[in-house]
Amino acid sequence: MHRDTGPQHPPGPPPPPDLGWPDVPLPALALDGQGRALAVNAALAERAGLPREALLAEGWWQLLAPEALPPLRAALRPGQQAVLQLPLAPPAGGRAMLEPTEPVTLMLGWQRTTGLHLAVMGTVSGLWRTLAAEQSRSRVQQRLGDMLPVMIAYYGGAERVCRYANQAYASFYGFDTQAIVGRSLREVLGDDGVRDVQPEVQAMLQQRRTVSYTRAWAPADGGPRRWVDVNLIPHVAEPGPRGDGPTLGAFVLVSDVSRFIDTERALRESEERLRKFMDASVEGIAFHRDGVITDVNAPMAALVGHAREALIGQPVMRFIAPDHVARVGAGLARLSELPYEAACLHADGHEVPIEIIARAIEHEGQPLRMVVVRDIRDRQAARARMQHLAEHDALTGLRNRGAFMAALQAAIEHPPVPGGCQALLFVDLDHFKRINDALGHLAGDALLRAVAERLRGALPPGAVAGRFGGDEFVILLPQVADADAARAAAQQLQAAMGAPVHWGGRSMAVTPTIGVALHPADGDSADALLRHADAALYAGKAAGRATVMLFQPAMAAAIEAGLQLEARIAQGLRQGEFDWRLQPRCALADGRLRGLQAQLHWHHPARGSLALAEFAPAAAQAGLLQPLLDWALAGALHLLADWSALQLGVPLCLALGGLAQRAAGLAERVERALDAAPCGGRSAAGRLALEFDAALLADDAGLVTDLLQRLQARGVAVWLAGVGAGALPLGLLRSATAGAGPLAGLVLDPGLAAVPAGSAVDLAVLRSLVALAGGLGLALCAPGVAGSAQWQALQEAGCEQAQGPWVAAAMTPAEATAWLATQRP
Repeated sequence: MHRDTGPQHPPGPPPPPDLGWPDVPLPALALDGQGRALAVNAALAERAGLPREALLAEGWWQLLAPEALPPLRAALRPGQQAVLQLPLAPPAGGRAMLEPTEPVTLMLGWQRTTGLHLAVMGTVSGLWRTLAAEQSRSRVQQRLGDMLPVMIAYYGGAERVCRYANQAYASFYGFDTQAIVGRSLREVLGDDGVRDVQPEVQAMLQQRRTVSYTRAWAPADGGPRRWVDVNLIPHVAEPGPRGDGPTLGAFVLVSDVSRFIDTERALRESEERLRKFMDASVEGIAFHRDGVITDVNAPMAALVGHAREALIGQPVMRFIAPDHVARVGAGLARLSELPYEAACLHADGHEVPIEIIARAIEHEGQPLRMVVVRDIRDRQAARARMQHLAEHDALTGLRNRGAFMAALQAAIEHPPVPGGCQALLFVDLDHFKRINDALGHLAGDALLRAVAERLRGALPPGAVAGRFGGDEFVILLPQVADADAARAAAQQLQAAMGAPVHWGGRSMAVTPTIGVALHPADGDSADALLRHADAALYAGKAAGRATVMLFQPAMAAAIEAGLQLEARIAQGLRQGEFDWRLQPRCALADGRLRGLQAQLHWHHPARGSLALAEFAPAAAQAGLLQPLLDWALAGALHLLADWSALQLGVPLCLALGGLAQRAAGLAERVERALDAAPCGGRSAAGRLALEFDAALLADDAGLVTDLLQRLQARGVAVWLAGVGAGALPLGLLRSATAGAGPLAGLVLDPGLAAVPAGSAVDLAVLRSLVALAGGLGLALCAPGVAGSAQWQALQEAGCEQAQGPWVAAAMTPAEATAWLATQRP
C-alpha cells in the first residue's frame, strides 16, 4: 500500500558557520581563502538589494568589478589583515549599493578559530554615519567598532582630535576607548610620530584622497617595534555651490603588519639561502614562468651543456628531446606534482634521460614553477641490469624460463617468415648428476657455464637459447627449412655442447640428448611445442641417450600413458594393488633350492600385472619411489616373518631395481624397516638380501661403502644385478667382499645369461665373469633360464645358480608359501 508522504524537497544549504558576529548594520561577510562568501549579514543583502542566498559563495562577486578579484585573493592569506579599496559593479537586477562619489573600502580581519577572513565593506561616510547613528547608544557603538576586523579611529577638526576609536586601535597606542577620545593626534602618536606622518596627513588634506603608507611604531612602554599599514581616508562634507566641501576629519584604518614585514624579510633571506642551496645541490633546479626560464642552478646548466646566463629567458621546450616534447608539454600544462621521465638535449646533440618533478610556487605575487631535474642515466643502467637479471639465468647468462617462453610465444604469434618452419629444441645433459656427486657442485656449475658459452657461440643468427633449470636447456631456431634441417642444426649444437671441459685439472664431458618439435607441424602453441619437444627428449633418453630425436605423435601417447601411471600409483598404494612375484633360485650343479627372488608387481586395474621396470620411471617422476621402497621393504619382512612362523627358513632376495637409484639415505630406510618389523626384524637376520642394480656402485664411493657396511651390520646381504651391462668398480667389489663382506653374489645381465647359445666371444665374456665371481668368493646367478639346453650350457660355463621359467614359474606369495612346503629341506 502506497502512502503519500507529500512533495519531496532537496535539502537546503548547510548552515553558515558560527562567526560570533552580531547582526550589525554594516555590510559584512565571512570569506574563505578563495574569496567565497560562507556567511552574509542582513545589512549587505539590504544594501545590495538581493537575498542573502544570492550572495553566498561566488554570488557576492557580482557586486565587484572583475579587476577587484585578483587583489582580493592576494590579500586572503591566513593570519593577514588588510584594508582594500575595490571597484564595484552594480548587481544585476539590484540597485547601486554605495555612494558612487566615494571609494569603497573592504576591511579584512583573520579569525583563527574559524580559519576565515571577516570582511566589512562600505564608504568612509557610510561607516561613520553608522557609528554616529549609534552615539546615543554608546555601548552598542563601541561594541560595533570593536567587532571591526581592523584598528579604526576618527580624528576631526583642525586640532585633529580623536572623536572615536575602537578597542583594537586604542589598546595598540596604550589607551582604552574612553581615555583616547578627546586626545589630539600628537598626544596619541607623540612628537616623533606626528613628524613622521605629517607628509601623509598634508597630502590627504590637500589632495582630498585616501593616503596609504607603512611605518614603524615603537611603543612607549619599550616593547618591540611594530610595523603598521595606515590608510588615511578624508571625511569630506557634502559638495557646496562650487562643487566641493570642507574636509571635516579623517577616518583612520590601521593594520598591524609586523608579521608580514618579518615574513618578507625572511623571504628575502630565504631566497638568498635558496640560491646557495641551488648552487650546492647536485640535482638540476630550474624556475620558469609560463614556460620561459627565469633561473637555473649550475648542475642544471651542466646537464644541458649551456652557461647559466644563456638559459635564462629561453623557452623550456627548446632543451627537450623531440620524442619527449609532447610529454613535457603535458607536464607543463597540468598542475600535478607527480614525477615523470623524459629526456633533455645536451648542447652537443645527445639525449640525456631525466626525471622531472615540478612544484607550483608563488614569487612576488606571481605564479612560478620550480622544476627539479634528475639525471637518471645511472638509474636507467641499473634498471637495465635488473631487467637483465629478471630475464636471464644467473649462472649461464641465458634466458630464464619466463623470458624464453615469452620469446617463444612472440615467435609463434609473429613468425619471422609467415608460414615458415620453426624448431624448438629441448636439451638435457646425460648423467650430469654424476658430475655433481663425484666432483661437487662447483665443478657442475663450471660445466654448465662452459656448455652455455659454447651453445651461445654455436647458435645460428636469430636463434634464442634459455636454461630451464638444472641441466635442461631450450633453443628456438626461428627459421629452418624442414625436419632434416632441424635435425642437422641440432646435431651441430650437440657436438659443440658435448666437447670436453677442463676444470680443476680434470676433463669433464657430458653428452646432450636433444628432443625436437617443429612449428606448426607439431603444435601451434608454446605449451604444446614444449610438451612435444620434451616427449621427444624422453624418447631419446629411452633410446640410449646422446641422440637427437624428432617428435612423433606416438611419443605424446607414451608420455600421456606415463602421466596416467604417475597419477595412479599413489592410489594403487592406498588400495593395496601392489604385490610380489617370487621365483626360486636353484643351484645349477644339483638343482637344490638356494632362495627366492621377490620382484614388485602392480595389479593395475586396466593394464593388468605390471613389472617394476614398467612403472618405476613413472614413480620417479611422481616422487613416489620412496613410498614404494618403504612398502616393498615392509612387505618382504612380513613375508619372512610368516615363513619363519611356518618354519620355512629360506632366504629371500628383494629385487629393488629402479626403486633404489642412489645410495644416499638408503641405509636409513632399511634400518627403519627392520626396526618396525615383527620382533625387530630378528627373523630376517641372515635370510634377507637386497638386490641392487650394479649402476648403484657408480654413486659416491663413500656413500656406497657406508651403505654396504651398515647393511652388513644388520645381517642384510647384497646382490648386484645387471652385471656385464656396464662398468663394475673392481676396487669397491674387492672391499665389499673382503672378509665377511656384505656382498653375497652377482646377477648376470639377461642378455649375457642367453649367450651360451651365441658366439664364442660372448661365451668368453661369460666365462670371465664366472672366474671373477669365483675369485671374489661370490655366487653368480643367471636369470631368465627358459630351457634345459640353456641350463646345461650355463652349468658347463661354471655359473652357480639360475632362475627363470624353466626352473619354476613366478608365483604369488601364497603360491610360493605352498610351494615351499613341498620342497625337501
